[in-house]
Amino acid sequence: MTRYSGFISLLLALAFAAAAAGQTPPDLRSRLSAGQACRFRSEITFRGNELTGLCVLRETETACTGALVNEFGVKALDFVFDKRSEKVKLHNVIFFLDKWYIRRVVRADLAVMLRALSADDAAAKPAGKRELLITPQGEVRLTNLKYHISYHLTPLETDAVTE
Repeated sequence: MTRYSGFISLLLALAFAAAAAGQTPPDLRSRLSAGQACRFRSEITFRGNELTGLCVLRETETACTGALVNEFGVKALDFVFDKRSEKVKLHNVIFFLDKWYIRRVVRADLAVMLRALSADDAAAKPAGKRELLITPQGEVRLTNLKYHISYHLTPLETDAVTE
């Protein structure tokens, strides 16, 4: 019996980690539902290129709005996620992303991410050819397996004074 206790402990730890990964962290969920702005360090990687910066999200009753700004303060894109239709609309897209085929992929990927963040259960709908992981610390990782694009959002500490 003691011979298998390490193996059983490992299995239990993996089971708890898998259960925790399937849900939005309560701190992030409560901040989003309260209408507070959630700030993330963002990193989008595609074909050896990467776009890093800041992503700001704010949720209302019917929508979740956000903006992605690079490290130099140049706005890459604005987006609005309509909760009823579960669709994303892109606004003010930077010139090198402003192609119909790129917009379509980014819009679908953002819809999967925002659907998981705005729902209580991240596994509410299948993500298709995408892998989605939400860690207990609030990190969001989405990998588009078809186009080899990865999105990584890491929450930033917030100050009550700046809110």
